[in-house]
Amino acid sequence: MAIEIEELYKRYGKKMALDGISLSVEEGLFGLLGQNGAGKTTLLRILATLIPKSYGNVSINGIPISDVKRIRSIIGYLPQEFSFYPGMTVLDTMYYFGALSDKGNGYKKTIPDLLEMVNLADKADAKVNKLSGGMKRRLGMAVTMISDPMVYLIDEPTAGLDPEERVRFRRLICDLAEKKTVILSTHIIEDIEDTCERMAILHTGNICYDGTVDDALASMDGKVWEMVVDRSFDESEISRAGGIITARTKSKDNYCLRILSETKPDESAQNISPRLEDSFVWKCKNFEMQELEEE
Repeated sequence: MAIEIEELYKRYGKKMALDGISLSVEEGLFGLLGQNGAGKTTLLRILATLIPKSYGNVSINGIPISDVKRIRSIIGYLPQEFSFYPGMTVLDTMYYFGALSDKGNGYKKTIPDLLEMVNLADKADAKVNKLSGGMKRRLGMAVTMISDPMVYLIDEPTAGLDPEERVRFRRLICDLAEKKTVILSTHIIEDIEDTCERMAILHTGNICYDGTVDDALASMDGKVWEMVVDRSFDESEISRAGGIITARTKSKDNYCLRILSETKPDESAQNISPRLEDSFVWKCKNFEMQELEEE
């Protein structure tokens, strides 16, 4: 099951939300990383046939996105914001959405297994308004799974969840991706770093990286530095030399800086292992610089 996106544009008035992006997504878990407002939700909503594209070609398993009925029969979409009838129980909610699906009565047999998968079997009789935020998110995932889609579009699934719920949700998504195509859209870098093999970075409606997580990390080898400075140190020296300070931690009367730089920013600086956050910040900053040079 492949998703092909070629020169996709989406314009809202004068604002270009997606600026000619191209992506190819195969079976498995694909991470879409970007800041809030980067265009991630717009892209997922186009793939889910909820909003039209302005220009470009998009297909899922060879089916053009314009064939709304066929596309909707093979996708499941979990938006960042969703709501249920608060007075319904978890089980009633599952039956309600199952009845809206195109699976006939077959969905009824799958509901107990789905609730087990999302660890809500013991909450079947609980009212939705009594569930925690994480439980509601897992219920949303169970509802998305009712139709057994071939492609999952999951938007910011762990935003606002506590660490335990976040880990649980990541495991669920990874299990799904063993047999399905899953696009995980998030601004939480750890969600991508801990789960995905392939990823893309979306920045101001543009793709500024498309490849593996390992390659994104490898591209930062020799560019991540750590140095200890006193409080009087002029940090603007780093930016004037083309460096980026990404972290500052206090160490007694000094500060320990984490710096991204092509060259050694100071004789005392030491190379350290890169994180995906380093690659994300570096690639977004370089893209902005290239945009300024082209203007």
